[in-house]
Order: sequence, then C-alpha cells, then structure tokens
Amino acid sequence: WNDINEYGEEINIPTDFSIVVDVSGSMSGDRMVNAKKAIDKFIDMLNPGDRISIVKFAQTASLVCDFTDDKTALKNYTSQLTIASGTSVRSGLDVAIDTFAKKRLLLNL
Repeated sequence: WNDINEYGEEINIPTDFSIVVDVSGSMSGDRMVNAKKAIDKFIDMLNPGDRISIVKFAQTASLVCDFTDDKTALKNYTSQLTIASGTSVRSGLDVAIDTFAKKRLLLNL
C-alpha cells in the first residue's frame, strides 16, 4: 500500500478492502483455520486509515462487518466465522459490491 515518491518519502493512501470468505462445507477443518489465519495477517498489515469489511457466503451471503479500521473488532468477527452448507460465490461478491456502492453513495462520489 505504501508508494515511494521520487523523493523517497512514503505516501499512505487510505484504502478500503472487502474480504469475501467462503464458509461452505468445503472449507471445514484446516481450510477454515488457514483462511482465518490469513485474514488476521492481512488485518495486521493495515496502514492507518485503511478499512476492511467482511462478507461471508455459503448458500447465501451476508455482511459480517461493515467497513472499519478497528483491528480488534475485525479479528473478533473473523474468529466467529463458522461453517454452513451450500456454496454461492456470486452472492458473496454481490454483497461486497453492494457494501462498496453504499459507501460511495454516502460519500457522494
């Protein structure tokens, strides 16, 4: 996320990310454990001003956490992800896109 300009100074541009997590049965066991670890590492790498939303999907999708920079809250939401049945990747992506669209409307962009 950090860019180096021609003078060698770091520039931090706050960025919003949406993590879309598969919680279907195919993610049981080590897959879910590893996914949670990867999400936690990503959260640890956030720069000041960066925010994350979390969407989970199985047969349907739902917003787990709206955009926030609260690393503790994000990790708590991640730890609570549990396995469900079915798989609908599209529904997960649709919820993530809707979350960005709502944010955009609020900012009048």
